[in-house]
Amino acid sequence: RDIDEWRRWANLGVQEALCRRLEALRQVEAVPEVARQFRDIMTEWKRASEVPKDQSEALWHRFKAAHDEIQPRCDAYFARQAEERNNNLKRKVALCEEADALASSTDWLRTAERLTRLQAEWKTIGPAPRRHEQALWTRFRAACQQFFTRRKADLARRKEEWARNLEHKELLCAGAEGLAESTDWEAAAAEVRRLQAEWKTVGPVRRNRADVVWQRFWTACSGFLERYDQRDQV
Repeated sequence: RDIDEWRRWANLGVQEALCRRLEALRQVEAVPEVARQFRDIMTEWKRASEVPKDQSEALWHRFKAAHDEIQPRCDAYFARQAEERNNNLKRKVALCEEADALASSTDWLRTAERLTRLQAEWKTIGPAPRRHEQALWTRFRAACQQFFTRRKADLARRKEEWARNLEHKELLCAGAEGLAESTDWEAAAAEVRRLQAEWKTVGPVRRNRADVVWQRFWTACSGFLERYDQRDQV
């Protein structure tokens, strides 16, 4: 009983302080700040609800008078906030649905650009209702990560393929260059044509090496073919 009485006595001071804080909100013009403090005050009041009976009624009437004056401003703000968050929810759900649809795409370049734009748009959207916010973010991030992880793996595979193709094409270049000074005209011409046909079967190389290796091959082949056209003079 002594502990309960001490708690009620301590709550008396808390409620008096909360009354002063609530009354002070009458002078605050910024509605978001009023709403934030109002919500905090209501939570704290519930925790300090037990006070000595001989003083509880007066404090309650004082608190309720300020509460009834402040609440309409907060209710209007909370209603607008709820509407905004519901609109944000719809926008984020739409982004999640599009990201989900793109997660398995193999159109790497355009999909990466689109997902990057979706990520930038996500950052511009305010919060959704709290009960949905974390789940939405987890869903959106998972879809983006799925695509970019697949893209990274595909890029690694293509780099290996480009390296093999470059090695193959460099061998063809070396073969064509080896024929540059040949005078075994028909055999060399047949070999150049074979090398050119084989070149067409080799896949792509890295873009920054493609022109260099092609120019090397074309120079070797055309150099021999020019000599071949002039073989009688040679």
